Amino acid sequence: MGDRHRREQLARRHAAAKWASLIHAKAELSSSVRVGRGVVVMAGAVVNSGAVLGEHCIVNTGAIVEHDVTIGARVQVAPGVAIGGGAVISDGAQLGLEPGFAITSRLVRMRSLAWAPLSSAMLRPAKP
Repeated sequence: MGDRHRREQLARRHAAAKWASLIHAKAELSSSVRVGRGVVVMAGAVVNSGAVLGEHCIVNTGAIVEHDVTIGARVQVAPGVAIGGGAVISDGAQLGLEPGFAITSRLVRMRSLAWAPLSSAMLRPAKP
């Protein structure tokens, strides 16, 4: 479900449910990735070592989540987005929808419910 607000409503309403996580056969996940309940990873997505995918997040087609990235609950990573190693993405953020959107290293910390299209510059140091 693409609407993160509706996804949050359903997740809260059915919090006791045993949510399945769906990983496409053509997605690549390192064996050290931690995957929360209700996660969907689409074809061509790459999730590298040490990454954490929070509950009910979506990693869309061809997205790249580099090493040691933490993605919060209900985050939607749009097709083709690249998230650099060590980035922290807070709950409810929606990343991209334009080709070439990228978040690099530890320079960016996305706030909850943030929206960041290609034309945005959201560079500020992440808190240690």
